[in-house]
Amino acid sequence: MDWIEFKPESPGPKMLFPMAWSLLPLIGGTILMLIRDGGILPSVLLASALAFSMIGVFIGANMLPGRLDMLHLLPSPFVAFIILMQPPPTIAIALALITWSWDYRNAALLSRSAGTVYRLNWDVAKPLPVLSGAEMFSSKWAARPLLALGDLKVRGIRIGGRTMIEATRKFNFEEE
Repeated sequence: MDWIEFKPESPGPKMLFPMAWSLLPLIGGTILMLIRDGGILPSVLLASALAFSMIGVFIGANMLPGRLDMLHLLPSPFVAFIILMQPPPTIAIALALITWSWDYRNAALLSRSAGTVYRLNWDVAKPLPVLSGAEMFSSKWAARPLLALGDLKVRGIRIGGRTMIEATRKFNFEEE
């Protein structure tokens, strides 16, 4: 197999701005929540912190599709809505910190996975071989994630009219 090494643009710098700015309302909302024992302003600050952190992860997930499921973004808007309903202050603070940490973990995962990827030209008429132990998302080529085998993620991409398979490391279909 003729794998081509490719280095995609890292989403780290683009995710850094919203993630960094999310700290200001997170800390401000936490402090106000502790001082005032509730209120709408601290709740709005905590909810906006979660919105900023979710935007950062969303930018990274769009720059590196197939590395992170969009389901990983769902906790942020739901928790932000819960916080706007003004639960007890300790619960609101705990929910905000846990969810922000979740978003930060996802952003860190995207930054780490932005290293070298490997691409292989693929004929769309050819079915994908079934690998033992792999979680197959599709048996035919498609421009989306195709399979996962542990930490190996394989997805179909289309660049300039060429169809390719992109993987996080080189592998042989026969060996796996």
